[in-house]
Amino acid sequence: MHVHRSAVELVIQAPAKLNLWFEVLAKRSDGYHEIETLMCPIDLCDTLYFQDVPREKDASSGENSVNEIQFECRCAFGAGGPASRGLHDVPDGSKNLVVRAVELARRRAGVNRGAKLLLVKRIPSAAGLGGGSSDAAAALVAAGVADDLKEGVMMGAEAIDSGQAAATLAKLREFGAKHETK
Repeated sequence: MHVHRSAVELVIQAPAKLNLWFEVLAKRSDGYHEIETLMCPIDLCDTLYFQDVPREKDASSGENSVNEIQFECRCAFGAGGPASRGLHDVPDGSKNLVVRAVELARRRAGVNRGAKLLLVKRIPSAAGLGGGSSDAAAALVAAGVADDLKEGVMMGAEAIDSGQAAATLAKLREFGAKHETK
């Protein structure tokens, strides 16, 4: 994952990944399954543009108002259109993992500013390339950097450091909680 900070926004490249090997292990007490996988990042990336929106004064009450998270998704695709690349079914608004990740990080940290998010999709959805989880991890990192939240960065790093962040192979076990990079 590559993060660039400018004066007005954060720009984060969220890489796709390939599972070279994937095994479903025991079922956990929370209903999820442990997994073990060997994955590597590839050069195909989505791009997340993140702008922090400071709290504004409400004209009628003079109180600080809570700004919303504004989300837009644009698909980068060729002449065949979005359907040709599997980009037509990316969820909007609060259904999108990017928005949910920023909302979660800010709620946990007690941050009530807004944000403008633009996601440029290049990774086809439902293609097994980890685009959604990579985008969510990028959003957690962005929220953490913008709000100076170590928790957001940690949550994002945990999700993405699992092999997508570095140009190395990564072996993961237990839902990404324990991993070894080689």
